[in-house]
Amino acid sequence: MKQTTLLILVALCLGNCKKSTQPVRKALIGAPTAFALGTQYISHTDTTLILEMKVGVFTSRDREVTTLNDSAFHSWPTSSLGIIFNKIEQHEALSMNSFSTILAFDQSESYAQYDPFNQRLRAVNKVLLDMESESKNEFGLAYYNRSDLFKNNLEIRIRDGGSPFQVSRESLLKWQFWMPDYEKGTANMYDALSMLIDTVSTYASNSNMSITVFMHAIDDRLGINYKTIINKAMAKRVKINIISLDPINKELSEISCRTGGFLHLIDRRTVLEVMDKGVPALTSILKTLSGNLNIYTINFTVRRSSGTFYSGYVVNDYLLLQEHDADGEEKIYNPLGFYVTIP
Repeated sequence: MKQTTLLILVALCLGNCKKSTQPVRKALIGAPTAFALGTQYISHTDTTLILEMKVGVFTSRDREVTTLNDSAFHSWPTSSLGIIFNKIEQHEALSMNSFSTILAFDQSESYAQYDPFNQRLRAVNKVLLDMESESKNEFGLAYYNRSDLFKNNLEIRIRDGGSPFQVSRESLLKWQFWMPDYEKGTANMYDALSMLIDTVSTYASNSNMSITVFMHAIDDRLGINYKTIINKAMAKRVKINIISLDPINKELSEISCRTGGFLHLIDRRTVLEVMDKGVPALTSILKTLSGNLNIYTINFTVRRSSGTFYSGYVVNDYLLLQEHDADGEEKIYNPLGFYVTIP
């Protein structure tokens, strides 16, 4: 009898041990959300400018929204520009480019009002799990803020030798779990980006290099100018991707567009809406960075209310993606920032 009981206990223990090694991939919350992948100049006359924007769309389970109508795309309500949509096409991009990126979190003030249930931590956990099957890609984590004493803080999880891309998933999970306890001060985004550009360009093995910023506050203007960041990133061929949980700022459009990154603007209208869209943005990073996407290409004409277009003229503004279902419920809502210099 004792031998039988012992065998049962051993079997149960082995079964539980086996289960514990298999990570549970829980479904995450999230509303459909869209982001700009870049805008390209096509042509212009004195009175019109034709541009082409690429837009990606995700839901919480990484399923692309494929039912958007042409009428879902609008001009930004407060824009002084006249927008005419010429053609909207959907197609699939399957480039699967290997990448090296550092995900940098804004640690200024507190996330409590945006993320009371720590959904972003679960989202990072999913990204780290997905990365295990993508051995050619490189992924690191960083956190930044300027302390109450105006100290410029940037924490990057690294191994001996300084590389942020050789840290184990377990180490990153433990580290990022405790980081919310250290949120304070203001956002030193541009100072942090300057140091991150040096780190990525030094240690990345892939030519597709980027920094992906998950932010909720614009830079505090106490350090480097954003134009310096753009020039440095372009010189070292590092893209800057931005997921903004609240600020709708034209500097962000210029940074992402000129460096070749994506811009994901989440316009907060309710507190819960921020992480409802922020979670899909995080969990979809691997697909976004590798280029394995269904995307929309929007060809549109821009008209100025006065004056003419000329070589060197800069257009920095927004489109709006908004669509409702048959019952009048909003399916999707996102600003789409664009920046173009006429050649």
